[in-house]
Amino acid sequence: MKKYGWIAILFTVGVLFRIWFAGLAVQPFIGDQYDYHRFAQGIREHDLFAISSRLYGYPLILAIIYSLFGVNPQAVYLFQAILDTATAFIIFSIGKKIFPQKSA
Repeated sequence: MKKYGWIAILFTVGVLFRIWFAGLAVQPFIGDQYDYHRFAQGIREHDLFAISSRLYGYPLILAIIYSLFGVNPQAVYLFQAILDTATAFIIFSIGKKIFPQKSA
């Protein structure tokens, strides 16, 4: 249980760091951000909605977040911070398997 406690603490610190870091330079939706936002809102309002320049993956995730929490950029920041921190743990885990420690 001690190992999982440290993992939970490190995960929480990673998420909080990402939220803090994202808050340093908050900006309005521009470029791709606006396209994905508009696509996600179209999915919520019309169910089947398409923009030819974008794929469905990320707008579907945004549409789910928007359905649960409303159009709230803070919820998206939290989701992305959790996803980013989980990705770091996965990459670390893969690295440990690919490059095992050699005992002396």
